[in-house]
Amino acid sequence: MSKPDSEEHEEEKIRELLSRAVDGLEVPPPVFVPEVGFRPGSGGLRMARPVAVEQGRKRLTVHHLVSSQIGTELAFEVSGLAIERRPDARPQWMRDEVRLLDERGREYRPSPRAWMAGGESRPQGGSATVRRSMTLEPLESQVHRVELRINGYVGDWVVPIDLILFDTGLAGTKLTSSVSRHGITITLRNVSFGAEVTALDLEVVAEPPVRFVRGLGALHGMRRGPSRLVLRDDHGRLYEETDATQHRPQDPMGRVDVATFPPIPPDARALELEVPYVVVEEGVGTAEVELPVTEPRRLVIGDFQIQVLRSGRLVPPPKAASRVGWDGISLELDLGDWQGDRRLLMPGRVLVDGHDYGYRLGAMSPGIDEPAKHLEIPLSDPTTAGQVSLRYPTVQVRGPWTLRFPREVAT
Repeated sequence: MSKPDSEEHEEEKIRELLSRAVDGLEVPPPVFVPEVGFRPGSGGLRMARPVAVEQGRKRLTVHHLVSSQIGTELAFEVSGLAIERRPDARPQWMRDEVRLLDERGREYRPSPRAWMAGGESRPQGGSATVRRSMTLEPLESQVHRVELRINGYVGDWVVPIDLILFDTGLAGTKLTSSVSRHGITITLRNVSFGAEVTALDLEVVAEPPVRFVRGLGALHGMRRGPSRLVLRDDHGRLYEETDATQHRPQDPMGRVDVATFPPIPPDARALELEVPYVVVEEGVGTAEVELPVTEPRRLVIGDFQIQVLRSGRLVPPPKAASRVGWDGISLELDLGDWQGDRRLLMPGRVLVDGHDYGYRLGAMSPGIDEPAKHLEIPLSDPTTAGQVSLRYPTVQVRGPWTLRFPREVAT
């Protein structure tokens, strides 16, 4: 797992577009569309199939393209990049031109109030991956294909994308059921009851010192096992959450989410949703440690006491021809256990001598969040590193948050 290598104000900020009102626009009641999520009932366009193209060692993958009357949501990544920059320099890929072009030659560019966000990660092996997410102008409804055109530091790309209509969906009912705990408020905004699926549209907001919500139930919303949401009805029947990534694109910011469950029998008139955890990143707390670490050192980050057990130099895999792309610093950590209903999982940002080189963690099981025990920082010359700073505690907060709402069949 790796974190985006970006400056603080360029932190990945992918947000759900429907959480913000659009001035002067009457948005129809929402419908639930599998693999799209909740959208205005007027319909729209989405990718017909996944798209991935290659240029030599580089690969562009379009993860998400959905267009409705509120805008066109686009998310893509370019991997296999040989990006090298000074740690204090602004990433050049942020200036790349991104646009869509339809069959008639009309261009669609980022809308004036668009979210344009992204991040860079550099896993072992030397190459980098740039991820971008943005909102562009709405596509015209009769468009069947667009070209994604990117020009700039990540390369020059022209990628055709076939589109299909989603003119119908599972009717939704607007709700306003909220519950707050530990300064975190979860709101159920919409619900759809269908013959094959029950879909819940959820939003999470948190009070300071939280910077970002990092996941509902689990980090990045990748819920499995004990982190899954639970739905029960007034007859005491339990409904286990279905695959948390099956019916909607994932929101890495975790502020909005869609949870899906089996269909609810018609005799159920009231329901209760239980959310076991929320993961947040807090804006206070920095722990600094001088290198090398040869014996355990106690530090404080935010409200948590931790230990850095030892530091070392990364060891390349046996088949690596050299250390190029594989060098850096490793830290062994003891982040402690639960403190009340809070547990530190990892730092949100790691600096070496004040610079952000990105970092990666040891093996993790999605949905079963545990405090990080191993941290690696890629560096071309780790022998010059003098100090590591751990910033922005990423904290697992234990609930439960329980939301109660009536069973309403939308018409």
